[in-house]
Amino acid sequence: MQIEAPVLRWVGHARVEVSAPVSLGSGPQGERRVVPVTGGRVTGAWDGVVLAGGADWQEVHADGSVTLSARYPVALNDGRTVCFVARGARPAAGADGGFRTSLLFDGDTADATSATVYVADGRKVEGAVEFDIFEVA
Repeated sequence: MQIEAPVLRWVGHARVEVSAPVSLGSGPQGERRVVPVTGGRVTGAWDGVVLAGGADWQEVHADGSVTLSARYPVALNDGRTVCFVARGARPAAGADGGFRTSLLFDGDTADATSATVYVADGRKVEGAVEFDIFEVA
């Protein structure tokens, strides 16, 4: 039996506004830093506001690649509050700021959203990161 390849379905777009990275010094994997989230917007299957208080925790490796682990709290227009939980990487060759992450949801998700896997494809822009969100179906 052959397993079918997953299909990606676009479900939304996010703009997450950030302030300057704060260096936490170097560790075995490279420079550690945290990038505070200051706001933003989510549109598509979910519509809402990215709340200040989240952060993108990063390790910048010697080759210039970056691994990240981020949490973005989002107040949805339907009254729910959720948290986008992202884990991903930006290759050293990603001088254009491009990155990819896996994305899960945590919080007030009574529907199947919290049991669905998403991926995001995005890039750094001035003062923010923007990414499109795809459901893995």
